[in-house]
Amino acid sequence: SEVGNTVDQATSDLAAAGFKPAVSRVPSDQPVDTVVAQNPSGGQARKGSTVRLNVSQGPSTATTTQSTTTTTVPASTTGTTTTTTP
Repeated sequence: SEVGNTVDQATSDLAAAGFKPAVSRVPSDQPVDTVVAQNPSGGQARKGSTVRLNVSQGPSTATTTQSTTTTTVPASTTGTTTTTTP
């Protein structure tokens, strides 16, 4: 299996073994250019057949969310002191 390898290493390995690598870019939390899935999996393809590699393109920007928290302090009498002198 080429899962976990870089796309360059995986395509080179498959081509050397007599397969036709086909790369598909997919959103993933894995580092960019890392193979995240292979179909068929290792040991199940005939020589000369196509092996599809799903390769990370990094996290999808559509599903990445950023949270921003804002704290607001009321501008009432905070910090105001009234002193009464007898």
